[in-house]
Amino acid sequence: NTKYSSDNDEDSETDNEALQKEMKRLKENVSTPSGTTYEGGPFNSGDTKTAKGSSGAVVTLAGSGFGADLQQISVTINSVPCNVSTVTDTQVYCKTGNNPGGTYRVMLYHKEKGHAQSDVTFTYEMSLINVQPNEGGTLVFDEADLELQAENILITNGGRLQIGQEGAPFKHKAIITLHGNLRSPELPVYGTKTLAVREGVLDLHGIPVPVPWTHLAETATNGSVTLRLKKAVTWPVGGEIVVASTGHRHSQQENEVRKLTAVSQDGLTLTLNEPLKYTHLGVSVTLPDGTVFEARAEVGLLTRNIVVRGSQHQEWNDQIEACPDGFNTGEFTTQTCFQGRFGEEIGSDQFGGCIMFHAPRPNENLAIGRLEYVEVFHAGQAFRLGRYPIHWHLMGNINYKSYVRGCAIHQTFNRAVTIHNTHRLLVEHNIIYNIMGGAFFIEDGIETENILQYNLAVFVKQSTSLLNDDVTPAAYWVTNPNNIIRHNAAAGGTHFGFWYRMHTNPDGPSYDPNICQKRVPLGEFHNNTVHSQGWFGLWIFQEYFPMKNGGCRSTIPEPAVFHSLTTWNCEKGAEWVNVGAVQFKNFIMVNNEKAGIEAKRILHNYVTDFGEDGGATMSNCTVVGHVDELGLGENYCSHRGIIAPFDDGLSVLGTKFINFDRGSCAAIGVTSIDGTCLDRCGGWAVRFRDIQYFNSPNKAGFRWEHEVQLVDTDGSLTGTKTCNPLSISHHKTIVSL
Repeated sequence: NTKYSSDNDEDSETDNEALQKEMKRLKENVSTPSGTTYEGGPFNSGDTKTAKGSSGAVVTLAGSGFGADLQQISVTINSVPCNVSTVTDTQVYCKTGNNPGGTYRVMLYHKEKGHAQSDVTFTYEMSLINVQPNEGGTLVFDEADLELQAENILITNGGRLQIGQEGAPFKHKAIITLHGNLRSPELPVYGTKTLAVREGVLDLHGIPVPVPWTHLAETATNGSVTLRLKKAVTWPVGGEIVVASTGHRHSQQENEVRKLTAVSQDGLTLTLNEPLKYTHLGVSVTLPDGTVFEARAEVGLLTRNIVVRGSQHQEWNDQIEACPDGFNTGEFTTQTCFQGRFGEEIGSDQFGGCIMFHAPRPNENLAIGRLEYVEVFHAGQAFRLGRYPIHWHLMGNINYKSYVRGCAIHQTFNRAVTIHNTHRLLVEHNIIYNIMGGAFFIEDGIETENILQYNLAVFVKQSTSLLNDDVTPAAYWVTNPNNIIRHNAAAGGTHFGFWYRMHTNPDGPSYDPNICQKRVPLGEFHNNTVHSQGWFGLWIFQEYFPMKNGGCRSTIPEPAVFHSLTTWNCEKGAEWVNVGAVQFKNFIMVNNEKAGIEAKRILHNYVTDFGEDGGATMSNCTVVGHVDELGLGENYCSHRGIIAPFDDGLSVLGTKFINFDRGSCAAIGVTSIDGTCLDRCGGWAVRFRDIQYFNSPNKAGFRWEHEVQLVDTDGSLTGTKTCNPLSISHHKTIVSL
């Protein structure tokens, strides 16, 4: 097969010619609903009294008394012959003829015995292969249960595919199934098994789900078949939900999927089709300082009435047993299994469907996607760059004319929503589950002013079939700070919640030497939550030194304030590596194994001094060594609360240390960096002001004398108004561990 790709903002002439040629070939071979054949398995109507398919489908009719004479039997569907191929005394096989879409009664006639007594029906599904709406044409789904099957759907020349409208959602069940495999012919740029928009509009508007995800109101123990919710929901009986893990950082197998058998009238109680295997927390804990900390599992609805899915090849769907040793997220841990690391699973060819928006020219909104309350399932294609479940590709500024709202994206093999050289896209109120590789993915580092808000990411997991960074994926992967990331949650994944990874210049086709995203001011990071992740809640790696106006030669620091992150039951709550004026404010860090907050380095050329005007700070944070209600054991405690960097310049302001009272933990420590300053170095200064301790006799832990200077600017660190900087581990308020 010939495969094509485009690495430029505009399609090359060669790509345009190739695309037009391939489109012409496919268009000449388009099948209409009344004449389509599509290879599939037999449809056995004897079990369900109904069957679905298209013209040419093989139907199996089960019964008795048919005899064995082919000439005695005739079958019709809507008066159209279903050509009989095989007859036994208990089964009749026939191939359906042409009919318009709809459900019809199947009539079997025996020449000697008359009509069979049966209420079997057959539903003709719309089945289009390689669809391209006519020049500027519109394909609109009628308000009825419909399924569209295709290999590729390409919208161009001002065309439109419409299922519902803004303000007038589609009320029935609509399914688009995309077919294809690794050897399928591919459209240039867009690939195969793809619903693509080149020039036109994709409008998918499902039934609104006012509360796509919420939290448990109370703990659901293992064996429970009911869930109590914080917010009332309108979820349907039969709908599928996910309940996020609330366990330790290696508890990815504790994310659980169930179906609903009942929803209470007030919408606050769900009844499940089978008991939970694990306990999921729903608790509020009042900390010693009066802070109310909530540890609650997220619960989200995965079902929508509009579905875009990739076909599944049954030959790949083998049963994979759970790996006895499970999965350990340690960086250098030897894994004992390649499959089944997160429990029993079903195999797959990892070749799902894709939705892609790519116009011949950027910044003109030639390709518009309005997706709301849509389910995207079995999507994305492993081992393939650019083949993502939902993908905005080199679109430029779309000015919030497109959006992904209230959707459910699950079982994917290559991310969830990818934003590539696209600006001002709205992604909100979505739930994603069981995602391979970085999920909400801002790709090259040129992308700005995109809004990601009120989204939930559950079980974003390691992938070895994508980029190197996807071996340690993040639920939210941000490569340019000038984006808006607020009110989101991540839970039960293998590595990071949020990863800010800025290179010197944008990558790939977006390269621009005049854009230096390491210096770009922060757009917004506010009110995000992470728990039960294998690594960190927030990671800023490798470098970030925000400057006023963000120019490549800017030299005036402009603080990047990360606001209001809550992280619990992770390896570390938050960590920065090499930064300038980065500031963490109003963070709540609880039960994180190695550290609440860790700072590696502060680059002196990119800060003005200590303090909030142009320095690196941690302010108004609450760092908690242990909360026993989270179930990690009576000896558990975060090793360190705040870890100081290998540089002067950190200010810790208005921060509370709570429950550092066990032998394995202390409120304050000093970082370590492999290959850097391994022994007997230190002396860097950290300034403290307005510090409070609650149930924390272990105020700091040092490895050797003079490892750090703890500069108590107001006496709150030591409880003494007149004191000198603390640099050794012999002061009565310091413990050496």
